Amino acid sequence: MCGTEQIRVSPDVKAALEAEQLPEESYSDTIGRLIEELEVAIDDAVYDLFELSDEEREVVEEYLEVF
Repeated sequence: MCGTEQIRVSPDVKAALEAEQLPEESYSDTIGRLIEELEVAIDDAVYDLFELSDEEREVVEEYLEVF
């Protein structure tokens, strides 16, 4: 995500961000960080679902680095 992109924030998300007392210009950074954390959690859940070994997970991660 580039710093110049505008992100539309739902009222619920905006309220949650305001509760954290973040300046509005840091919303996209915070949302970007949360998305990255969710992606890692989803990846881990999928690896667990398919019972991938550590070696298999590493192969998948290396393959995904290409994209």
